[in-house]
Amino acid sequence: MFYHGEEWPNDDNLLHASSSHGQSNVDQFELLNDMVNDAYMHVADITTCYQNLDNDRMFNEHSPNAETHKFYDILACGNEPIYDGATESRLSIAIRLLVVRTNWLAPEKCLDYFIKMLNDVVPKQKCLPKNYYEAKKVVSTLRLKTQKIDCCEAGCMLYYKDDIELTECKFCSLPRLGLCSDGFTPYIQASTSPYSYWPVFVTPYNLPPEMCMTKPYMFLTCIIPSPSNPTKKIDVYLQPLIDELQQLWNGGVLTYDISSKENFLMRACLMWTINDFPAYGMLSGWGTKGKLACPYCMEDKKAFTLNHRGKSSWFDCHQQFLPQNHPFRRSQKSAWLGQYHNWTKRSIFWDLPYWKYNLLRHNLDVMHIEKNFFDNVFNTVMDVKGKTKDNEKKRMDVAEYCLHGDLELVQLQNGKLAKPKANYTFTTKDAKAIYKWITELKMSDGYASNIGRCVNLDKGNLHGMKSHDCYVFMECLLPIAFRSLPEFVWTAIA
Repeated sequence: MFYHGEEWPNDDNLLHASSSHGQSNVDQFELLNDMVNDAYMHVADITTCYQNLDNDRMFNEHSPNAETHKFYDILACGNEPIYDGATESRLSIAIRLLVVRTNWLAPEKCLDYFIKMLNDVVPKQKCLPKNYYEAKKVVSTLRLKTQKIDCCEAGCMLYYKDDIELTECKFCSLPRLGLCSDGFTPYIQASTSPYSYWPVFVTPYNLPPEMCMTKPYMFLTCIIPSPSNPTKKIDVYLQPLIDELQQLWNGGVLTYDISSKENFLMRACLMWTINDFPAYGMLSGWGTKGKLACPYCMEDKKAFTLNHRGKSSWFDCHQQFLPQNHPFRRSQKSAWLGQYHNWTKRSIFWDLPYWKYNLLRHNLDVMHIEKNFFDNVFNTVMDVKGKTKDNEKKRMDVAEYCLHGDLELVQLQNGKLAKPKANYTFTTKDAKAIYKWITELKMSDGYASNIGRCVNLDKGNLHGMKSHDCYVFMECLLPIAFRSLPEFVWTAIA
């Protein structure tokens, strides 16, 4: 069965595609290769293509539009076997080489040597690309368009549309700078300062959930390079994407459906964004810092600033989301209700005509948030030095806002303040036992990574935990590891 030209994968393929471990890279390549073959299988060569078009007209089926026609012609020419009896084409080999470089970060010189070796063993000369540069040129014939847009060095504007001929920024007068360029490295090197870049992906939601978040169906729409976080100026770089989204909504794009052999106007709308909490503020325009950081409460804030730590706190505010009969709920009124807003800008997404009708505009990436939450809970309960949230300043704030005399600092005879051990923390001996237990854990293949490698028994902490590792620990292991805590503490955490 085919849906819009793609073969419906079996359960095994879906299982492999959704896994982030094991042979995931190989499986993703196979899916990519299948997509090319699915498009190609309908036009074995140019002659067959035109014969199919004549047959289509006889049965009142549409001919591919001009752009689709050009693509099929190029694809048919590129998929000729490299020699008689070969199952691979010049195009498929070039695609494989690009996948190797992308998935395994193979150096260009390594690929050049590998390509030379292939050319030495094939029976026909000059049937393969002679180096990696030529392989990129072969794939580029498919006309998968990319557009390089210059931008202001300070991020004020793009040299785009009516401003494309300008030589300096019309806001700050800085000279023109290329937005996309070859040669920048997104990796932090020991000899260079960190470099930040922001890829923006879109994915179609009219696919099954297990497919729409896999590599073949995630489309890179733009890359925002910058030595630092673009913050609220991210809207400047999103202008081309917004223009294309408006085109997809207002006029649509002529598209050929290979399954039904019909041309149709494809329309699309942006449902929501998925991001972590800091990026939420960048995309929505509602600042996620300070006492008005909550995008749900907004101006009806109940936060206040801690006197000793100087941080915003929502102490006793979270209980408003619990059921009325929940045992952790307390009926307290906040005395810090304010009437201010936290808007930092008008988000560019409001330029979309339908955006105001979307009920849910921005989604939070739970995996990132859960990792931060896990780090704070684990480091506090395990009393990790330098990482625990249970410090002296926190205890001073507890004395002001909470009725927990057992947690207040105690003054010693020498005048210094001592921090009594909290009932929600482990002793050093208990913490070492838990760390040793983690090192001996064995997980099923593909379920989680080797969490034991993250344990540092000497320093007594966890390091290098990935988001998925934190999720597995939080959901499955933490209730077991913390079971010896007092019942009322364990119930709240687990």
